[in-house]
Amino acid sequence: RYFNELIINSVDPNNDPAPTGNPALADPVVREAIAYSINKQDIVDIVLQGLGTPADSIVPPTLGGGFWHSPNIKDVPFDTGKASSLLEDAGYVTGADGVRAKGDLRLEFRLQFPADNSVYPRIADMMANWFKEAGMKAIPEGVDSDSLIAATTPAGDYDLVIWGWGPDPD
Repeated sequence: RYFNELIINSVDPNNDPAPTGNPALADPVVREAIAYSINKQDIVDIVLQGLGTPADSIVPPTLGGGFWHSPNIKDVPFDTGKASSLLEDAGYVTGADGVRAKGDLRLEFRLQFPADNSVYPRIADMMANWFKEAGMKAIPEGVDSDSLIAATTPAGDYDLVIWGWGPDPD
């Protein structure tokens, strides 16, 4: 069992040191648009060659469905058109380069992942393409795990990180 996730920087802006994450990630609409822009089934089918199940929470059903995992959770479907509409309605305007912005908030993100994982580069490329369809730009970058740990805890020196772990509800 293994769990892959997308970590969105939500470090408090008053943190010391101050986080460097794109401030647009604090907007719930942007986070929702990101969710709509991820085709989890394609990740399972293409990258994992069908050896997995798209998740709808941090606790998979294999760890005690109904006790640890709620079967009532409704996942966000893949729909880049919906993501684009959400951003448009929230005032994020598409620029000449195809990237949406709202004032100084440009929807351009670092999309980092541990460089020693063989599946993350392909996942990052797929996500970058889906984000582009919604008017967001993601720049994939493989990073050594030690540097990624230092950037994410407690510094908040990241935007988006693909990472995974072996889940345990305890």
